[in-house]
Amino acid sequence: MHDVRSFPCSEVDKGEDTIHVYKDGFKIEYNGVRDPETFVGWMMDIPDDPVTIINDEHDLEEFEDLDDEVVRIIGYFEPGSAALKEFEEAAEDFMGEIEFFAVVTSKWARKLGLKRIGEVQMLRPFEEDPLFAPSSADTGT
Repeated sequence: MHDVRSFPCSEVDKGEDTIHVYKDGFKIEYNGVRDPETFVGWMMDIPDDPVTIINDEHDLEEFEDLDDEVVRIIGYFEPGSAALKEFEEAAEDFMGEIEFFAVVTSKWARKLGLKRIGEVQMLRPFEEDPLFAPSSADTGT
């Protein structure tokens, strides 16, 4: 059974063209095509968790099978760290749009080419080289 919630009209922005889906306490925005087949397909593809932790061959295959399908972001973190929690919170904002993965052991980090704790890479469909997130959030202001 799906968790369905309704909200008073005062909590819904009038004229907003985004559909909001709530799953397991996460608000997910849908801005895609407004036909039932596309929308239902999108809903069925929403992952159960915002971040998949890669710790076995099955998880690795899932990550690799998405190679040319969607934008993927992968990071290397210490288990239970504040940085991993922040990564999970960021992933919540993009559920249904970007697939987020993390590794928490050096074994899986090496297999995926992640060299240091805190490293984050974005992999885009049909591009060979990943984009690396800056190691510092310094914006120069």
